[in-house]
Amino acid sequence: MSQASWHFRPLRRVGMRLAFFSALGIVLGAGRASAANRGYLSVVAGIGYSDPSGNSIRGTGTGGFAEVDYSLPDLYWLKFYGGTLFTFPDSASCGEGVSPCDVSATLAFLGSKVRLTAPIPYVRPYIDLGVGLSAGSATVRVGDVVNRHRAGILFHVPVGLGVQIGNRWPIDVGMLIMFHPEVDGNFGALIGIGFGFLLE
Repeated sequence: MSQASWHFRPLRRVGMRLAFFSALGIVLGAGRASAANRGYLSVVAGIGYSDPSGNSIRGTGTGGFAEVDYSLPDLYWLKFYGGTLFTFPDSASCGEGVSPCDVSATLAFLGSKVRLTAPIPYVRPYIDLGVGLSAGSATVRVGDVVNRHRAGILFHVPVGLGVQIGNRWPIDVGMLIMFHPEVDGNFGALIGIGFGFLLE
């Protein structure tokens, strides 16, 4: 086992436990919502995006992104999420003559996050922060600067910024980045548009 894998092994264990409870929350919450005709569901789709975590490292990938969020009744600030992401590398984004240039991912993901929303009527800026797991493969290879590739279960930390417009049938417009420390990469939605509705 590599030193990097050993370093992130505790994080992966924590992420797996949290993802398990997230999945359990979705199942139990869905059952509760069905019984009480309550809950909140949001469907988000957008442009998938990937880049290295280091500010001085160039390289990007683009593709597609889709996510479904579920909130328990009366706990709309706590969201359980799941979705999928794929990005394809832009071989020209790393700089002239840099090879390899591969920042890409094919992932399914699951987790939970907290949404902090500004108390402003109708148009409300928000910040999302959570923890989760991704399943699939992620690659960050930029010349001889970084060479990371992982396949399997990966730990990630999602961070989102956006604006929620409307009340009963809100529209979300924002971006979501899932930091994957095991590959030193960020994967998420460069721009995402979501539609939410109450389960009544």
